[in-house]
Amino acid sequence: MRPVTAHLALKQHETPWGHLTATLLEPRHAIAFATTGLLVTGGYMLMPFASVYTVNNLGIPLTDLPTIYLVSGMFTIFTGPLVGRASDAFGNFRTFLFGCAVTIVMVLVYTHLGHVPLAVLIVINVALFVGIFSRMIPSRTLMSAIPEVSKRGSFNAVSASLQQVSGGVASIIAGAVVAQSPAGELERFDWLGYIVIATTLLSVGLMYLIQKAVAEASGR
Repeated sequence: MRPVTAHLALKQHETPWGHLTATLLEPRHAIAFATTGLLVTGGYMLMPFASVYTVNNLGIPLTDLPTIYLVSGMFTIFTGPLVGRASDAFGNFRTFLFGCAVTIVMVLVYTHLGHVPLAVLIVINVALFVGIFSRMIPSRTLMSAIPEVSKRGSFNAVSASLQQVSGGVASIIAGAVVAQSPAGELERFDWLGYIVIATTLLSVGLMYLIQKAVAEASGR
């Protein structure tokens, strides 16, 4: 293979800090970063409490948790490629809208469950994962077309860092919202569902602006 070193000889007209600042202050990038934060926030609000909620609120034995995560994880192996094909066939934004709709419905169902059989919970978990993947995959595809080639590396680096920060912020907020009763059940867990739905709706509006900007840039 030929060495990929030609870019090392190019003269940089910006300092690293200047390049990072320009990436952060670019209006199109700011919309993409805000959307990333909202999408990550939704997932990290529910996931840290999933095990406690499953055992104490839904009545599923602790010994059945590995089965739930195993089956749900196996389905994600097939979900990703199917979502990618759907994005190619129907468009990224339409697939994203589908994922948001599924996510909203399943979050409402999941956060208002009572005691349910294991099989029912597995089906709900799988459907929730389908919604999440149907949002994340097309959104990443659309947002990857936002930055210029020269700024794509810094854009992706900031985006990856923002995902970690947003996950931490979401966990802190969720921890301040929910409480645990003396019996061990989580209280106000449904409030987290409403917050996730609100962030999902906001992300739809921002993603519309992103896909519009991408379409204009590509001349379509």
